[in-house]
Amino acid sequence: MTANYIGIDGCRSGWVIAKASAKQVSIYLAPTLNNRFKSTDVIVIDMPVILPKSIEEYPRQSDKAAKKILKRYHGSIFYAPLATWLAMDYMAINDICFENQKPKLSKQSFNLFERIKDVQTFLTQNLININESHPELFFRHYDFHLASKKTTIGQNVRRQILDDAIEKYQIKIPWHDFKYFQKSKASLLKWDDVLDALAMMVVAIKMHKAHDFLLKNHLIF
Repeated sequence: MTANYIGIDGCRSGWVIAKASAKQVSIYLAPTLNNRFKSTDVIVIDMPVILPKSIEEYPRQSDKAAKKILKRYHGSIFYAPLATWLAMDYMAINDICFENQKPKLSKQSFNLFERIKDVQTFLTQNLININESHPELFFRHYDFHLASKKTTIGQNVRRQILDDAIEKYQIKIPWHDFKYFQKSKASLLKWDDVLDALAMMVVAIKMHKAHDFLLKNHLIF
């Protein structure tokens, strides 16, 4: 491996970031994205990156496609807002949706606005590319009916999926260290945040190895 492979997921305190470098995997927390990456890093984030520019572009085709792939598990996909909506309140946004006969913006999506703003600020201040994907698209490719990530069973299956997915790259995830890290930061992030960040890290690895199916089927642009 010649690059750093970065997976990012939002959490209570900002961002949980998983990094694979020279076959070593580390994880850390960051309040913002700025000034943390190099142009050579391969970065994949579970957060909208390219936002709709007009109501005609809402919802994004990629969001609709992701929901279609996930079928009855589609609730984990939230429609990305228009860039102009980031400065508006929730009721005003959904008045626009109603007037234009568009799907309502979910409260979950609205609650992500601060994270989405951070991504947009990063993009305007850095010449570094960020790719967008979604953990459930990754995990449910391997086991479509796996249990919720909030359950012990669901988390254990996700751990095994991650181990199996990167075994051929001779990378091992230090689960014991990460479990201790999560417990020490329990007020700042949840265990499923760690798993989701690791999933995005694995997508970054597979994306860089362009032969992998994830490049075509599971990255959302």
